[in-house]
Amino acid sequence: MIAGDREEAIRLADEAERGAAGAGSADQLSIAANVRGGSLAHLGEVEAGVREYERARELATGSNAEMRYRVNYSDLLTLLGRYREAVEVAEEGLRRARELRVERTSGSIMAQNMVVPLLELGEIERVEEMLSRDFVQGTLRVFRMYMSMTRVRVLAWRGRSAEAAEMLRDWLPAFEETGVSERQIWYDRVMMTVAVAESEGRPPRRTRHDPRDVARRPTRAAASASTSAGGCRDRRRAARRGRRRRGGVGRHPRGLALAASATAGRCLVDDPRCAALPAS
Repeated sequence: MIAGDREEAIRLADEAERGAAGAGSADQLSIAANVRGGSLAHLGEVEAGVREYERARELATGSNAEMRYRVNYSDLLTLLGRYREAVEVAEEGLRRARELRVERTSGSIMAQNMVVPLLELGEIERVEEMLSRDFVQGTLRVFRMYMSMTRVRVLAWRGRSAEAAEMLRDWLPAFEETGVSERQIWYDRVMMTVAVAESEGRPPRRTRHDPRDVARRPTRAAASASTSAGGCRDRRRAARRGRRRRGGVGRHPRGLALAASATAGRCLVDDPRCAALPAS
């Protein structure tokens, strides 16, 4: 699922569910439903994916399954544009992480899953307050990478282009290395690059496609609230309008998402009709 191979993830989730049912493990059933839900949603079967996440929530009895549900479901809600709900799920997950004393691990992911929808909602002060906390020191590098992406976007939003560009340069090698196997990191790299370019008042360069995307679309491109070709066209138009004026897109986080989509040469929805639309 993390690598973007959703069909294989669903097959393995089905296999895991059969094994968990035989063993009578509710938590393992929850995790299987969790993986299946995310994979279905990223394949465009959003309603079915949400139903699987509800199953995952109901089946979770232990902290591991519960935190996995909160991490993945809050991320999906953000991808769907359901930002307030994403904040609520992540905020409760962060509270639980503190109770369970796993704030440095699961808690750091929940914090990131909370700040991203807040950023999309334009609640910059609240995002900056959260970023000022020491969530990620001593955690795995990939957790620090997620939070660094958000810091770059906030700096760009504030017009602190030089600082944003410097942080981007520092982290770019790590994002390029990890993005080979983790699709979300690949798209985060695009988001950072677009944020810095727009903050500097220049059009971002078109991002090189990953050759594997011929066979499958990246994780970040999949689930979205809109499923119409018209919605894709509106996103590209918004990105072009923002590029015409200095800092236009870069001044609002949602604009960065639109611009990143256009720069990557694909729509935010996983709709085959979008492939026929011009990129500019």
